Amino acid sequence: MAASNLYEINVGWRLTRARRAAGFTQAEIAEELGVNAAVVREYELGIGRPPPRHLVVMADLMGLSLEELFTRWHSERRPLEALDGPRLAKFRPLLRLWQASRGRWNGDIGDMIERSELKRTLLVRRPPRGDRLIFEQFGSGMRTRKPTDTYFVEMLGYDMYDLPDQEYGAWMAETYDRTLVHRRPRLDYTEAVVSPSSLLVYRIRHNRLILPWSVGSDLFVMGVSMPKELAVAS
Repeated sequence: MAASNLYEINVGWRLTRARRAAGFTQAEIAEELGVNAAVVREYELGIGRPPPRHLVVMADLMGLSLEELFTRWHSERRPLEALDGPRLAKFRPLLRLWQASRGRWNGDIGDMIERSELKRTLLVRRPPRGDRLIFEQFGSGMRTRKPTDTYFVEMLGYDMYDLPDQEYGAWMAETYDRTLVHRRPRLDYTEAVVSPSSLLVYRIRHNRLILPWSVGSDLFVMGVSMPKELAVAS
């Protein structure tokens, strides 16, 4: 049986992650709820919607707020010093290039991205007299493993608010726009549940470096991400 909608997929995913992080088994959670372990398994798979009393108990056990459970996306800003660690080392040359050029685009950037194998690259542009961000370029890694998923590829030339999942597009555009306004690099850890169509939902968890660039009077924002999880959920 498949999950019935985005609600179940999102809440189920977060319950699973939180339970594992807290060190509980499904059987232990079930005992606290007074139900069979199979019920907890269905909650986590997104097959069944937990009643409010079960949600309150599970959130309390796992140290979550109800707001965290129901949020479709979440982004934590991280200090740029986090790039000193080995996990995010691939981001460092790109940040150094941005610093050396003072945010002015040059031809070395594309070559550096290819050499560092940072394939999940998104570039959006703000026209000189516009207030919307337009999709300009995508790296080769902006797809899930599902062959029919062309969620980003078909969006070239469109603004970010026109993504099939418009709420997600607006949330993402706000972050990119804020980076342009402040003209400073931004490092995030982001997780999201995205619904490009009624037939497809996927989960994203990634570290993402966002850099503002200028080319003449045009302003660009580049988002480069390293996925920790990219999974088709339905």
